[in-house]
Amino acid sequence: IEYAHAEGKQWYYPGYIVQGYPKFDYKLFADKNAAELYIPEQNMWCRYVEGLMEKYK
Repeated sequence: IEYAHAEGKQWYYPGYIVQGYPKFDYKLFADKNAAELYIPEQNMWCRYVEGLMEKYK
């Protein structure tokens, strides 16, 4: 992340995560305040808040 910032990149995409699959938990998160989740049922991105992933299982 620091390298991307130094190179002038605005966005960092850590890849996907899977609810209930702890192997991907290391991606949670570089910065929770900057993280967003895609909600396919609503076809939109939402700011990450604790418990949001459980709501859309």
